Amino acid sequence: MAGYPVSVPLIGRETEKALLERVLDGTAKGRGGLLLISGPPGSGKSRMLELACDLAVERGFVVFQGHASEGDARPYLPFRRALENPSRRALDLDPPVRAERGASLPLAAAVVGSDGGPRLRDYGRAAATRSGLSKDWGVAAEELFPPSDGKELRLEELPAVAASLRVLDHLSRASLEHPVVVALDNFHWADPSSRSLLRPLAREARKRSLLVAVSYDAEEPSPEGRPGDGPTMEELAHSVQRESGAVRLTLRSLSDTQVLRLTEELLQGPLSLDQPGKLPPILARANGNPFFVQEIVRAGLRDGWIARRGEAFRVHPPPEDLQVPTLLRWWVHRRIQVLMPEDRNLLEAISVLGSEFDPRALPALLPELAPKLKRALERLETRYALVHPVRPSVWQVQPGFLAAVVRSEMSGELLRRLHRRAGEWHAAHDPQAVERIAMHYHRAQEPVLALPWLDRAWKAASDRGDLEAQLRYAREGEELARSGALADALVGWERRVATSLFQTGDAVRAVTTIEHALETSPPGLAQVELLCELALLETHRGNPEKSLAILNRADSVLVDKDQRSLADLRIRIYRCEVLNRQQRWEEVCREVPRFLDRLDEEGAEIEPRRRMGVRISYATALVARGEFAQGKAVLLDALSRARRAGHVTSEANVRTALGILAVTLGDLGMAKAIFEQASEEWRRRGALTNQAINLANAAEVLVHMGDLEPAKHALEEALELCEVAGLSQVQAMTLPIQARCLLELGDPRRAEELLRPLLPAGRLLSQQESSREAHATMAQILLAQGKVEEAWSEAQQAGHDLSGMIGSYAARTYAVVQAARGESSQAEGLLGRIAEETARSGRKYDHAMALEDLGDLLVKEARYSAARAAWNESLGQLRASGALARAVKLEARRNALPLAR
Repeated sequence: MAGYPVSVPLIGRETEKALLERVLDGTAKGRGGLLLISGPPGSGKSRMLELACDLAVERGFVVFQGHASEGDARPYLPFRRALENPSRRALDLDPPVRAERGASLPLAAAVVGSDGGPRLRDYGRAAATRSGLSKDWGVAAEELFPPSDGKELRLEELPAVAASLRVLDHLSRASLEHPVVVALDNFHWADPSSRSLLRPLAREARKRSLLVAVSYDAEEPSPEGRPGDGPTMEELAHSVQRESGAVRLTLRSLSDTQVLRLTEELLQGPLSLDQPGKLPPILARANGNPFFVQEIVRAGLRDGWIARRGEAFRVHPPPEDLQVPTLLRWWVHRRIQVLMPEDRNLLEAISVLGSEFDPRALPALLPELAPKLKRALERLETRYALVHPVRPSVWQVQPGFLAAVVRSEMSGELLRRLHRRAGEWHAAHDPQAVERIAMHYHRAQEPVLALPWLDRAWKAASDRGDLEAQLRYAREGEELARSGALADALVGWERRVATSLFQTGDAVRAVTTIEHALETSPPGLAQVELLCELALLETHRGNPEKSLAILNRADSVLVDKDQRSLADLRIRIYRCEVLNRQQRWEEVCREVPRFLDRLDEEGAEIEPRRRMGVRISYATALVARGEFAQGKAVLLDALSRARRAGHVTSEANVRTALGILAVTLGDLGMAKAIFEQASEEWRRRGALTNQAINLANAAEVLVHMGDLEPAKHALEEALELCEVAGLSQVQAMTLPIQARCLLELGDPRRAEELLRPLLPAGRLLSQQESSREAHATMAQILLAQGKVEEAWSEAQQAGHDLSGMIGSYAARTYAVVQAARGESSQAEGLLGRIAEETARSGRKYDHAMALEDLGDLLVKEARYSAARAAWNESLGQLRASGALARAVKLEARRNALPLAR
C-alpha cells in the first residue's frame, strides 16, 4: 500500500478554513481570544487544529502546541506541554521562564517557603495575589487554584503550578510584541485546573494578539462524571463563549460527495461506483466521519476488497467478518465500556432494530426502561452514539457499523428475546424493518422462521413501489427457500423474482425464471400463479394468443378444493389484463363486473397492484367505448382505494391511467403534468419500464401541444432507457411518437428511416391501436415526401375498419391521404363525421385536429371563408385543451388566408 497517506487529507472543510483565517487575521490586529473546535471522535478536530497552526506560522505567529491525555490528570499538563514545546517559531523567553521546570520561581518559592501551619492551597492563592497575577488577569485568586478532587494541593505540584502560571503571564505580555497561538488538543481530558484557566485566559486574550485554540469532544469521557470537577467541557464552552465571545467551530459529517473525494485522495486514484453519486454500502456506514473512512479504506486495501481494476479502484462487498475493520471495532468496544448499564441495555435493543430505528419501538423492547428512555436517548446522543432526527421520528445509530458490533456481542437468548419483541412491534407499526429480523434468522440457519418475516418485507416494498428492495427480498427469499429445501415456498419466491425482474425491465430473464420454476413445481395454486405470471409476460412481449393458451392451461391445473376459488379469481384477473392488451373492450366490460365484488371479498391474498389493475383495465375499456364519465368514476374510485390502503404503486398506476384519460378528453396540460410527475416518481424507485412509458406518454402530449423541442428531449431519454434495459416493446411504442415529432420538425426522411423497420409483422406491439398509429404515422411521412400512393397503402392499413375508431388519428390520416388522391368530397365527409363525433364525446383536441384538417382541405379548394370558420373553431378547441404552441401556428396560417371575394 505504498504512498498511503499518514494523516487524513482535509476534505470538505473550506468554510471552516475561512473561519480560521478570519480569526487569525483578527488576532494579528490585537483582537485575540479563544477558539473552541468540537466534533465527534474522528471528525478531524486535531487535523483542524494543525491547520490553524500552519496558517498561523504562515502569518509569522509564535505557535505553541500541547495536548491533554486520558488518565493523566496532572495540573495544567496541556499548558505545560505547550510551553515546553515551541514546535514552530521559538520565542526568546526571559531567564525566569526558561527555569520553569525548577522550583525557583518567586511564586513557587513563596508557597513552598511558607510555614506549614495553614493549608498549602491557601498559600498558593495568597502568593498569586502578591505576585500580581490576580490583579493583571482580573480574576480572583481562588479561580487560579480551584479544587480538583476535594483534597489539598500537594507539595510536589507547586513548582509546576507556579511555573505554568508565570509562563502564561509572560506569554500574555509577550503577545504585545508577537502574535501568539497556543494550541491545545484533546482538551476534554484536561484536569480541572487546566479547565479553570480557560475563562481568565479568554478574557486576557481579547485585549492582545493572543489566540488560544482548544479542540475537544463535546461528550464527557465517563458517564458517571467526576464529583467535584465542576461543569462539563460542553457547559464550560457555552459559559466562556457567553462571557468572552469565544469563537466556536463545530465539525459536521462529510457529505457523500466529500466522502468520495476523501476516498479518492486516500486511494490516490479514482473510485468506480455502481450508481453515480451513490457510495458503496461499506463507505456509507462511516456516516461521513473522516477517520472512519480512512480506516475502512485501509482495511479494504489490506484485505483485498478494495482493489484497482484498470484505471479505477472498485469496492467489492467485504466478507461478513470484515464488515467492521479491527481498529474501528476496538473503538466501538472502548466507547461501549464507559456507558452506564441502562445505556448499554438501550444500545443493545437499538442494535436489533438496525442502523435506523423508530424510537416508538423501544418501550416494547425494554418495558422496564420505559420511564427513563428519553434521558437515556439524550445521553447516547451526547456521546455521538445516536443522531436525531435523520427524518421525522427516525433516529440513526452513528457510526453505521456500531449496531453490528453491539449485536455481535449479545448473548443468543437476549438476541432472540429482543428479535421476538421487535417483530411483534414492527408487524403492527413498521413492516419495512422486518427484513432485519428475517436476516437474523437467515444467519441463524432457520429459514422456516425467516421466510414469514421476509414475506412481510416484500409485500411492504411492493406496496410502496420500491422495486430495488422487492427484487432484493425476492432473491433472498429464493435463497432461503432453496437452502431449507422448502419446495412449495421456493416456487412462490421464484415467481416473485420473475415479477421483480420484469418490473425493472428484464423481461427475458423473467420468462426464463418462470419456466425454470414450472419445471419443478407440483400441480396446485403455486403452479397456477406461475402460469398466470407467464401469460402476462408473454402478453407484454407481444404474444397475446399464446397468453390466452397459457391461461387455459392454468385453468386445467388440479387445485385443492379450498383453493379453487382463489385460483379461479387469479386466472380471471390475468385474463382481463390480456384482453385489455388486445383491446377486446366488449369482453373486458362483460367480464369484470361479474367478479369485481368477489375481488374485494376474496382477493386479500392477491397483490394490491393486480387487484387495482383490474379496475384500470375496466376503466380503459369504458373510455374506449366512449363512456368517459363511467371510466373516470372507476379510476377515481380506484385512486381513493389505493390511497386508503397506502398502496403507492397502485396509486401511481391509477394516476397514469387518469393521464391517458386526460389526453383522450383533450386536457393536455393536466395529462402532461401527470405523466411528468409519474416519470419522476418511477425514476426514484428504479422502475425503468414505467419510467420509460410515462416519458413516452409525456412526449406524445408535448407533440400534441406543439412543444416539439421538449418532446424531442423526452423521447431521447425514453429511448435511452429502453436501450439500457432492453425494453423492446416500450421502444416499439415510443418510436412512432418520435417519428411524428421529427415529421413536425420538418424532417420526414429521418422520420421514415426511424419508423420503417417497425412496420413488418412481429415488430409492433400486439395492441391494434399501436399498429394503427404506426401505419398512420408512416402514411403522413410518405405524404409529406409526395409519395401519395405509398401513403394511401399505409393509410388503408391504418384505417381499414373505421368502426369504433372514427375520432382517431388513424381515421383523420385516412381522410387526409384520401383528399391528396383527389377524393375531396369523400374526405370532407369523413372529416365532418370525425368532427361531429369528437364534439359529441367532448374530445377537445381530436375535435380541433379534425377541424384543422378540414380547414386544410377547404384551403386547397380555395374556399377561404369556410376554411377560416373551421380554423376559428379549431383555435378555440386547441386553446381549451392547452395546445397553445400549435394554436399560435394555426392562428398565423389563418391570418395569412386571402380575404374572401
